[in-house]
Amino acid sequence: MLKSKKLQYLIPIGCFFLIAVVIFILGCKYDYSFSRGLYDKYQLNIPVFSIILCLIGPLVTNAFGAFAGTALFFTTNRKSKVWQFLLKFFGIFGIVGVSFFAYTSGTEFVEVIPHVQPNQIAIGEMMVLFLVIASDLVIGFFTWKNLKKLDPKKTFWVALIMLFSIAAIAGLGEVIKYLASRPRPRLIFVNSSYSFREWYQWDPLFGFKVHECKSFTSGHSMNAAVVMTMLPLFLSLTKLSEKKWMVPVAVLIGGVYWLVIMLSRLLAIAHFLTDVAGACIFSIIFQLIILFVFETIKNKTGDFAPVSNN
Repeated sequence: MLKSKKLQYLIPIGCFFLIAVVIFILGCKYDYSFSRGLYDKYQLNIPVFSIILCLIGPLVTNAFGAFAGTALFFTTNRKSKVWQFLLKFFGIFGIVGVSFFAYTSGTEFVEVIPHVQPNQIAIGEMMVLFLVIASDLVIGFFTWKNLKKLDPKKTFWVALIMLFSIAAIAGLGEVIKYLASRPRPRLIFVNSSYSFREWYQWDPLFGFKVHECKSFTSGHSMNAAVVMTMLPLFLSLTKLSEKKWMVPVAVLIGGVYWLVIMLSRLLAIAHFLTDVAGACIFSIIFQLIILFVFETIKNKTGDFAPVSNN
């Protein structure tokens, strides 16, 4: 990757990384007081804005997964039957796995709606399931219909990197959640049996016992950061890649999206400041490592980067 292209991608990513670091440092001091102030203001009457984004966030990640999985399945063409099978299987498995994550994350918005009844929860969960499946079908069909317009080799690598990143980040987030097992703010404010714990005071696997002890890190924020780093990669397949401003604008859009999702999670009293900021820090570092590894592999067959052609 040329130095100018690296800077075009890394500088805006670095700016949002620094924002996350600043928020994380502030959270180390104001985690409890900040969340307590939000709880005192809203109690459990979560703003509609936050509830809606609790659903939309996972659906956006699901759309990326549906595109990547479909593109990977239909562009995989390897002489080795073993690799052919494994890559196509990864495409299908990726779609199913990301969809499951989107469903489990999206149904949380039903659970936090004030005064919701059991029958309403069931209806809400069915609605989330419908939206996830509909998203898979629509995005998958649209991707399949337009693959002929794209460079198959480049599309294959974009799809592989994107799907691997989404799956890896989701998996990493879940591992950290269960290792940390940090009680959510709304749990410690309504249940005196649970007390505030700093982000580094981990209680491995306790989250398996208590569902609400999965605060660190924020899965929604972690995957929102995936959008920030993967959106330029996706747009590199389109005519927008010919524009010099494509990469920084794409990162900016993804960064604003992450900030909005982060705010929605705070207003839902679901996470502390260090949860949402730490999620972004982990996500960006891990994704840059993934991009570096894949680019190193790809260098033997030509330059590949989620940047403008100019």
